[in-house]
Amino acid sequence: MTDNLDASKIRWLTYLVYILLAFLTILSGWNTGKLACLPNDYVRLERYQTDTKREFNRYQVDRESTRLKLNDIDNKLDRLIERGL
Repeated sequence: MTDNLDASKIRWLTYLVYILLAFLTILSGWNTGKLACLPNDYVRLERYQTDTKREFNRYQVDRESTRLKLNDIDNKLDRLIERGL
């Protein structure tokens, strides 16, 4: 496996492999930690879709109630105009 390499080169290559393994282990651990924090920063697609539907429905209700109130005001003004005020 180490055909024409002397002992010092084999030792340095072994150290290099150890350093690379340590680096990859640290990098994988850091990445796992960052992925564990994702649910705090982002929401799932299903929750986002239901929240946007809820917001749309809330604005739809607000728009309907505003329309009804404006119709009530219009009717009251029509009655006041008919009375001659």
